[in-house]
Amino acid sequence: MRMKLFIFSAVFTLLIIASFSFKVAGQEDRAQLMRDIRDTFSPLGAMLMGGAFEVIVIKSGELATLAEKIPPAFSTKAISLESRAKEEIWNDWKGFTQKSKELADALAGLEAAAKTSNAEKTEGQIKKVLMACKNCHRAFRIPQPEDEDEYQ
Repeated sequence: MRMKLFIFSAVFTLLIIASFSFKVAGQEDRAQLMRDIRDTFSPLGAMLMGGAFEVIVIKSGELATLAEKIPPAFSTKAISLESRAKEEIWNDWKGFTQKSKELADALAGLEAAAKTSNAEKTEGQIKKVLMACKNCHRAFRIPQPEDEDEYQ
């Protein structure tokens, strides 16, 4: 009986550790996805200033591919102490996925505008993409303590 209890305890402990590791890994994957989106988006303003519309078209496609990964990356609730994800993501999944769709729509508009090589239209769409990011982060991400609203 003691041996069965020992085995059960050992298996249970391993399952808890594995579950925690999976959750932290899931959160780290999400954080990397968001960094990839930020790093792909950040140079668009400079590209616009340089008239690199063809590159903006390519980058908007890359961003659209990354943005498609957002809802699946959050489908499993995984929060570590470092996570800035709010509970609202899972409590309001429909709202969260709607924000993701708004980002996808803004990115499609960016790609279309960049294809016209019209700087004013492209700039407007870059702003719409940024606003889609801001709106989602404001609703579903805990602000950094030292910077209550990093977008102002």
